[in-house]
Amino acid sequence: MYRKHALIGLLVAGALLATSLLAPDPSHAQGDTRVQAAMLRLKDTAAKLGTPKLEGKEVVGGKDAPALYFGSTKINNNFDIVDTVSKEDPKAA
Repeated sequence: MYRKHALIGLLVAGALLATSLLAPDPSHAQGDTRVQAAMLRLKDTAAKLGTPKLEGKEVVGGKDAPALYFGSTKINNNFDIVDTVSKEDPKAA
């Protein structure tokens, strides 16, 4: 019985180790200069709309979420800023 538990434990530990080594690390994306430039453009564009605030609720993805505004522009379910920034990326397809 002890050997069976030890074997299962080793298999689980091996699976976790393999998953952690093979899974993509999202922090690497922040090192990409294109991502950094896009984030700066996104922040600048949103800041030009006005002060950020949470006011009320909005259904997003079928769930209630706080409604996020920049100035008077509601950002929930509004992809205009992201679309604009994406179009400015010279390598975007």
